[in-house]
Amino acid sequence: MLRSILLIGSFLLFACAGGDGESASGDGGPQCDEGSESCDCTADGDCDANLACVSGTCVAATGDGDGDGDGDGDGDGDGDGDGDGGRFPIDDGDPNRNMVTPGELCDRLSTIQCAGEAWCCDNPGRSQPTCKAIMLEGCLDGLQLDAVAMQPITGFDAAHAELAFTQFEQMASDCDPAITSWGVSLEGLPGIFGGTVLQGGNCSPAGLPTPTRLQGLAALSSCISPATHACLPADPLLLPIPRAMSRCEPLSASGGVCFTDANCADGLYCDNPDYENVLTASCEPRLDLGASCSQANHCTSLFCKGGQCVEATVQVAYCLTSR
Repeated sequence: MLRSILLIGSFLLFACAGGDGESASGDGGPQCDEGSESCDCTADGDCDANLACVSGTCVAATGDGDGDGDGDGDGDGDGDGDGDGGRFPIDDGDPNRNMVTPGELCDRLSTIQCAGEAWCCDNPGRSQPTCKAIMLEGCLDGLQLDAVAMQPITGFDAAHAELAFTQFEQMASDCDPAITSWGVSLEGLPGIFGGTVLQGGNCSPAGLPTPTRLQGLAALSSCISPATHACLPADPLLLPIPRAMSRCEPLSASGGVCFTDANCADGLYCDNPDYENVLTASCEPRLDLGASCSQANHCTSLFCKGGQCVEATVQVAYCLTSR
């Protein structure tokens, strides 16, 4: 994610020229009066009747009232009537927009998610503001991303967060269907937590024996080597994570104990749909395309539709309401 791609419609600029290709005004050639067709607009930005001022030049009005020639009247030149100029619908322009800190993560994440839906999905089924409200609430109250990042044990990495959000924005602006698989990888959003607990160290959640949900989520993001280690119960026979004494142990292999997918080695998912019980949950191989599924994380593609693992196409990846 280096920067968002802007698909901006071009404007044809008319120049007032004499027979030698230079400006004719003031050198003995025919004069180009301000406000006349193909001439400069007046100092006030006005033009003669039936003309419109576009980029400083008076051109024939097209009947849409904005003079840009696209016929939709919104003045952006792209002809789709939405006024966005054919750009990825996000707050572009601020070079620091992805320098997010705890307290800003969910807002930025939901902004990019819903801009991607509006930009890439043929039929979103809702407005961008409606999408933003729903996704923001889920991030703040369900995922609790900002609150988790504020916990010192997670080791929030601001530099990685900027890179990750920039790449996330770039992929959304490109309608890249790999955005989900990238997003859940350590190169993506999980990598914003650098962790603070060494391999073999105690990552037990604060508040034992009755930690809060937030304390449990923070513990699950506390190991400094998430590519190889995860916060797992020191003894699988103890109470379920996050109510157990836990350590940063090697990722579980197939059949091994887990609480979330982050506890499992590559290519595996944690069969713990309610995220409550580690006594019976285990790491299982992800399913190939066409296999029966009940949840998206069961599939190698990370998409389950109609009870079947499906390919990660643009419409599947970006039409969030149809997942």
